[in-house]
Amino acid sequence: MTVPPSVLDAYGLASARLVPITIGLINRTYEVTFEDGRKAILQRLHPTLRARSILDLEAVTEHLAGAGMTTPRLVRTVDGRAYVEDDGLYRMLTFLDGLVVETVDGPERAWAAGSLVGRFHTALASCGHSFAEPRPFHDTAAHLARLDAVLEPDALSTCRAASPDDHALLDAAATLGRAVHARWAALAPALPPPPPARIVHGDLKITNLMFTADGASGLAVLDLDTLTLGGLDGELGDALRSWCNPRGESDPDARVDPALVEAALAGFRQAAAGVVSEPEVATAVAGAARIATELSARFLVDVFEDRYFGWDPTRFPSRRAHNLVRARSQHAVSAGFAALAGLPH
Repeated sequence: MTVPPSVLDAYGLASARLVPITIGLINRTYEVTFEDGRKAILQRLHPTLRARSILDLEAVTEHLAGAGMTTPRLVRTVDGRAYVEDDGLYRMLTFLDGLVVETVDGPERAWAAGSLVGRFHTALASCGHSFAEPRPFHDTAAHLARLDAVLEPDALSTCRAASPDDHALLDAAATLGRAVHARWAALAPALPPPPPARIVHGDLKITNLMFTADGASGLAVLDLDTLTLGGLDGELGDALRSWCNPRGESDPDARVDPALVEAALAGFRQAAAGVVSEPEVATAVAGAARIATELSARFLVDVFEDRYFGWDPTRFPSRRAHNLVRARSQHAVSAGFAALAGLPH
């Protein structure tokens, strides 16, 4: 897809080279190279993200930079606007040169990821930014309710009638959906109380972290559009469910590696000592079981609705097929984390 002329004009990109970046499921991202060699990142945000998130990002990254963190910064348009609206919301960020990975390849990487996020939260602890409209943060019950809605007999019949070539796939998704619902019914009452709300990133999957070129340490936390208020059970839980499955979320034979969990939490504890309490950190493993269950439900909903998540056409025949595999992966991961936390699975 092409970038509208209004966006190119607003950022002075008429002579720049734009190359799509395919890592990521939500935003459409381009690496921009200007004629003089300077680089930047241009993104068309997903329709669920609001303009206010761009201003939140600008304020919070200003604080992070002041606290000594390397962070992407908002680049305003030629005439000073924070974003451009055309066929969606576009914003530009400064370019950071580092390494982004799709899976965690060992305990050293897990420790580096945990340490980076610990430094991130240490810096955020003194941030007084107020969100005008905080984004919803991991409302697991709401996502399970959406799954229940698409599994209603009338909804299933309507979806099957509209998609005659996908009956087998939809039937498999419905079977898995009932299993996800049963797991949540057992898991929810056993979860520990949520920790207090604080500023959180909101989507700490491994592709939202950047490492130094040699991979030895964490450099920056990326994609800060999801900044909001929430508990560390969801924040660290989402991180662990992404980092500690060596096979990645597009492999149905997913598993949890306890060594990666231990290393990630050790790195976080060391970097966030004195800022984040141990009881907060202790909710992370149970949080990972919850978030993986939630994400399994979200992927299944998109199997039926077929409109939200990006997908890899080089590996899968359709968005639905890719999302079914992702849902199976997260269902397996939720069981692994529930077992680690001593919860029903």
